[in-house]
Amino acid sequence: MEQIQEGTMKEGDRLETEEELSRRFEVSRPTVRQALRSLEQRGYLKRIKGSGTFVTEPKLLHTSTSFIASYQREAEQQGHTVITQVLSLEIVRGEEKICKKLGVKKNTSLYRMVRVRRIKECHHGAPVVYTVVYIPVCSFPQMGDQDFTKTSLYDTLEKYGLRVCHVSKLLEVVPGDETVKEALEIGAWEPVIKVSSVGYLQNGEAVEYAESWYPAQSSQFLVEL
Repeated sequence: MEQIQEGTMKEGDRLETEEELSRRFEVSRPTVRQALRSLEQRGYLKRIKGSGTFVTEPKLLHTSTSFIASYQREAEQQGHTVITQVLSLEIVRGEEKICKKLGVKKNTSLYRMVRVRRIKECHHGAPVVYTVVYIPVCSFPQMGDQDFTKTSLYDTLEKYGLRVCHVSKLLEVVPGDETVKEALEIGAWEPVIKVSSVGYLQNGEAVEYAESWYPAQSSQFLVEL
């Protein structure tokens, strides 16, 4: 880890074999295997069957599970530059599942916005999250006039007097469908972390429902209790 952090070993460098590391540090192979597994889980290494163990870029830490903030603000607090692409922003008739989350009747008119975000400094600018968000048109009729490539959703909602005060989130590891994999530019067998969230106003009214997908191999989440 010291060699990786100091830059002596760089992304893509191949490590010695377990047997070679065992001889070099004069420890057993199970000890070496456990150490490599630990570094892999922390995002420093990637083990490829038949090829070896390689240094990789550490996983991107997401802190939205610890406090309420826009993704843009969360990333900027970590010193990152966010590049947001809005794939679509349209009015749809809400499906029963979505409307139930928002506490409105089925077929209620909802804004549906689809976005992909990249972090300029991380993972060679590859997509780090794909998000679909739903907001009742009656709650925020001005949504269609906003440019969400430059402004955050939460900041814009607050600007119009709709401050999100509570968010409920559910995390699960899923395979991800073709749309998600294409948007995140990941392989067919790579799992994704799906985060479903509902944002509530101070009066308890649900104003936002979102589903976000993160590449599992390059993402980790901080949860503070």
